[in-house]
Amino acid sequence: MSLFTLKPTHAPVKAYYAALAQFHLHGHDTEGNTRSAFADLLKRCATPYGWHLVEEFQFKGTTGKDLRADGALTDGLLYQGLWEAKDLKDDLKKEIKSKADKGYPLKNILFQKPDRAILYQNNRQVFDCDLTKPDNLIQILKFFFDYTDPSLPDWKDAVREFSERIPELAERAMETLDAEYKRNSGFRDAFQSFAELCQQSINPDLTDDAIRKMLVQ
Repeated sequence: MSLFTLKPTHAPVKAYYAALAQFHLHGHDTEGNTRSAFADLLKRCATPYGWHLVEEFQFKGTTGKDLRADGALTDGLLYQGLWEAKDLKDDLKKEIKSKADKGYPLKNILFQKPDRAILYQNNRQVFDCDLTKPDNLIQILKFFFDYTDPSLPDWKDAVREFSERIPELAERAMETLDAEYKRNSGFRDAFQSFAELCQQSINPDLTDDAIRKMLVQ
């Protein structure tokens, strides 16, 4: 189910267009100025997903080179999409080709300038629209935020399954430590040496039980 909640009538959308109008009125149409307005909008859209926008995001490109995008949506572990902002006068098609040649992945990346945006997903163009129309803005953002990497569902399922099994695995690990401590003199000596090191470097009041829990974790 989509978590995208923004509508053309919502305040963040109106604020975005108002900011662009002010920039244009005063002749500040360069990327450096208009980019901030779109960044604010992306931050608002990211909230329902539990994501945040990292500007000037550094990453490894498909050619192995270190690259930097104007922004990336990240969940704190993986980035979910890249964003590239351009000037009003820029040719988006040429900019996209240039970025792709440099190694920018076209998995889920939004190329945007004040009057136009192009979205690439899974190495193909999926949307090209006039951003002066609020409905188009909402639609392309929805596609951008709702993208699902085909390789991720299985990974997410695996993480969820492992998280559910953590208590069981922790209990088994504690049982193994207790059993080895009782029957294996070499393990007892190694454990006592480790316990003394922990007490010296962390806290002299650490108990053996607390140290076992540390090992399990």
